[in-house]
Amino acid sequence: MLEGVSERVRAVPPIAVRGAFGAVIALVALELGLAIAIRLGALDGALALVLGGLVPLALAALQVVGAITVVTGAFDARETVTLGAWYLGGLVVALAVALAAVVRLGVGPVAGLGHPIVLGNMTGGALGGLFVGLYAVRSQRRAADLATERARLASEHEQLVLLNRIVRHDVANHLQVIAGVADHLDGRVDPEAESAVARLQRTTDDAIELTDRMRKFVDVFAGDADRDRRAIDLGRVLSTQVENSRDVFPHAEIRLGPYPDVDVWADELLSTIYHNLITNAIKHNDGDPTVEISGSVTDDRVRVRIADDGPGVEPGRMEGLLDREFAPEESGEGVGLYLVATLVAHYDGDVWVERNDPRGSVFVVELPVADAINRGDEASVAERSPTNGT
Repeated sequence: MLEGVSERVRAVPPIAVRGAFGAVIALVALELGLAIAIRLGALDGALALVLGGLVPLALAALQVVGAITVVTGAFDARETVTLGAWYLGGLVVALAVALAAVVRLGVGPVAGLGHPIVLGNMTGGALGGLFVGLYAVRSQRRAADLATERARLASEHEQLVLLNRIVRHDVANHLQVIAGVADHLDGRVDPEAESAVARLQRTTDDAIELTDRMRKFVDVFAGDADRDRRAIDLGRVLSTQVENSRDVFPHAEIRLGPYPDVDVWADELLSTIYHNLITNAIKHNDGDPTVEISGSVTDDRVRVRIADDGPGVEPGRMEGLLDREFAPEESGEGVGLYLVATLVAHYDGDVWVERNDPRGSVFVVELPVADAINRGDEASVAERSPTNGT
């Protein structure tokens, strides 16, 4: 029934509905207050005067404040109907309870309407109903906001899935064609054009790498990365990434020190974390890069340190560099580190950056250990010491 009433008044200007309801509250409060004031002289004793007179008068005055709040508040017609229903419901219930009480005291129902118990109950019940109505309106708003947010997230999810498909298929395929043409031109052009072909190859490779990062980035936010979570051998991931990096960057010295033989609870995107950190350490080095990778286990967490001897991170960027609120630049710079921070958080881990001594930076990635047998017992973890390469 309440829904039907609210639908009928929806076309009425909200200020008119609020004004009418506010006037009803004010009139009821004034009538109750006047009736209470008239009977103040008939109350015997200080306690009766306080409970049967002063307190109900204060509650009636608060109802007038409530009427002003309703009129000046940003309530629409439907919300005002909800407030009115709760207010009148509280008033009626309080009146019924009070009349039942005075009838048991031997006072007739008609005469009991002016009894202090009835008047006090009515002021309290009406004010309580108004408070409950305000809470109900607030709950309705929260529910509406939640529904709107869910709809927005569902729309964004669909957009991310679509973007992922476009990046994965269309853009990636076009870039592969460009890369193939560039490779075909390599060695078949005039010496003057060789530098242009080399630049085309580098740019295409960077674009393919950026596209792959963005695809994985969308995988995480679209929820696709949740499906294949499992125990993954961290050592195998590290050694594979080191071998791949040595092939891609033969001029860099990449040392893989002792690392723990443990599994972490992740998915196929785990390698993206270490790939991005190793690649950044090499690409942003202003000399002959040296990257040292090591790991250790503390309690139920495994910690991997990736140290470089590059120029290091600027002091002003040290704190916010891996903040998940950090916005990558339009050029694509920062996407890799942003993806690292996102993935580590996705795996319930932590990542931070420290200064290296005497030069460079140390990126530390800490993840939970998947194998419960290895948790909290670093001494029981077998360590491998692979041969370092250049």
